[in-house]
Amino acid sequence: MADQNPGSNSCDEAQAAVEGADRLIDRLQDKAVEGIKPGGDSFEAVVDIVEELETAPEINEVRKAAGSKPRWGTGKKPVGAAKLDQLGPHSDVPEGP
Repeated sequence: MADQNPGSNSCDEAQAAVEGADRLIDRLQDKAVEGIKPGGDSFEAVVDIVEELETAPEINEVRKAAGSKPRWGTGKKPVGAAKLDQLGPHSDVPEGP
């Protein structure tokens, strides 16, 4: 039987994308926890999280399953990470309250 919605993906592909997104969320949570631990580097944690969000293959799989085009994967430095680099050394970033 022909697909009723051209360009849509199978339930298996959608399930795989959701499982991948779940793994990505776990990794992001781990990076955030490392950054807020005593002695952790919160600036580096943010940089790691931004890079992960921009380069993680799971993001493209979710976009594909949703029928959207992937935004990353050009092999270039992630846009957000490049912007964070413009802030300079994290010692220049003011501390929170």
